[in-house]
Amino acid sequence: MNAGAALLVTDEELRLAQRYLARRGLWQELSGAAGVAGYRQVRRDFDGPVVCIATSSGFKDVGVGAERFPVLENPTLDDLAPDA
Repeated sequence: MNAGAALLVTDEELRLAQRYLARRGLWQELSGAAGVAGYRQVRRDFDGPVVCIATSSGFKDVGVGAERFPVLENPTLDDLAPDA
């Protein structure tokens, strides 16, 4: 049984996770997105339930809410998931 591991996530991985959460309505500062950033590193090798705990709000990182997304009519998959 694996007891866990420590992961190192980069600032860019944190920002990507932060934007991922923001698109889903969860306003997090960078530290609150760390669990998701780490999971994204190991998700292909992981088999089992996942719980990522967000421990903050975006009020500590106001810039997370500054990005605006246009309303798209008839979006394609590429429009909805450009980072995938």
